[in-house]
Amino acid sequence: MDDSEEDKPIAVWMASSLNDIREFPEEVRREAGFKLRQVQRGEQPSDFKYMQ
Repeated sequence: MDDSEEDKPIAVWMASSLNDIREFPEEVRREAGFKLRQVQRGEQPSDFKYMQ
């Protein structure tokens, strides 16, 4: 893994977001974790939408 693929740590979880994710069903947690890892590596998940 080179520097461009290195995960950037999540510095701050807002409010109850970490606990909320932990309460998701396992399959949903895996998908969310996969998408978060893509963002941490500077990639864009295939199904992202810009915030307005």
